[in-house]
Amino acid sequence: MNAGFIQLVENVKLNADLTLKGDFSLMKDTHIDLCTHKAFYSEWLIMGHIEIIRACGGHGYNIFSGLSNALMEDFPFIILEGENSVLFLQVAKDLLGQLRKV
Repeated sequence: MNAGFIQLVENVKLNADLTLKGDFSLMKDTHIDLCTHKAFYSEWLIMGHIEIIRACGGHGYNIFSGLSNALMEDFPFIILEGENSVLFLQVAKDLLGQLRKV
């Protein structure tokens, strides 16, 4: 996951440099990369919260554990700036379109 994030940051920086020069050739690819990472990382975050709560049993659901509060704070990330299931479908559609060109 860390290697993917490092590559994403490099791609965003490259796209920013090219954009300043008037070259928008990587804009679509960068957008698809950002959508993919947003969807995967926020999905993994929420699934991790749920697994930790389950692993703690009844104590995990207790408000005093703080785990349910963390889940409530992070849950909007799977909806904000694009609902994850829609993002996954859009990314898959683009990837299939690129595959057809090969």
